[in-house]
Amino acid sequence: MESTNKDLYDEINIKNLFEVLSNRKLFILITTTVFSFISLSYALILPDKYVSIAVLAPADEENYNSGGLSSLSSLAGVSGLGLSSNILAKKTEAIKRIESYEFFSKYFLPSIRLQDLMAVDKWDKNTNTIYYNSRKFDVEKNIWTKKDKPSIQDSYQEYRKILTIFDDKKTSFVTISIEHFSPNISKQWTEILLEQIDENMRSNDRVNAIKSIDFLKTRLESTKLEEIRAVISNLIASQEKILMLSETSSNYIFKVIDSPYAPEENLKPNRLIILIVGTFFGFLSAVIYTLLRYLFRKD
Repeated sequence: MESTNKDLYDEINIKNLFEVLSNRKLFILITTTVFSFISLSYALILPDKYVSIAVLAPADEENYNSGGLSSLSSLAGVSGLGLSSNILAKKTEAIKRIESYEFFSKYFLPSIRLQDLMAVDKWDKNTNTIYYNSRKFDVEKNIWTKKDKPSIQDSYQEYRKILTIFDDKKTSFVTISIEHFSPNISKQWTEILLEQIDENMRSNDRVNAIKSIDFLKTRLESTKLEEIRAVISNLIASQEKILMLSETSSNYIFKVIDSPYAPEENLKPNRLIILIVGTFFGFLSAVIYTLLRYLFRKD
């Protein structure tokens, strides 16, 4: 009997709540409409952002093999382990270099215009014109309006925001993308990243190989034992192979599977999602406010 009374009481309460909402439906409708209008206005004000994507694969295995690492790669292939640990290590190193402050400051930043990174307001699709924030950068004078232009560290933080790297562990494919107001700059900067990381890794291996060859040749001249001379000669040959590949290989670190291009459609903002979320938030806020107002008055 008590259970029946409780169910009846709950049913009456629920009916009361629906009646309260029904009586305040005009308020709920107006509030939802206002939030929808604000959300739509906000979505339309936001400038479009475009993303250019490059899909990459590790370069040929011979580009990475040196000395004893060749045998390791062969064993990995025979045992069915897929890519050698040396290739995976080089790929990981390349990704970490792209994300590093040193790579940004020494390789990427000198290849771009700082105002395109730190002062763009929007891009006009019809005229292919970039508009800059006049409070930050004076286009006519080509100078920064503030006393000091953005620091390298501030620029690096913005760089990390627009850069996305995804390393697929299953396939070993790497996806690199750059987000920007202009699709053309997005494409250009993604290409710059690929060129600069290849040159960075190539130059680094070249310098290390030259140093190793010089050192090994010195040791070879001072060593009389034939067994040791044979080992050193093999090491010199492996380093000379690295040096040769660094000079001749066109894709030293990555092979490009899908080249970056200037996208026609923007990725951000998703105006429909903004409108839906804003409208739902307005409706939910109106409902909660109405119910709380009713409950407090009732108490």
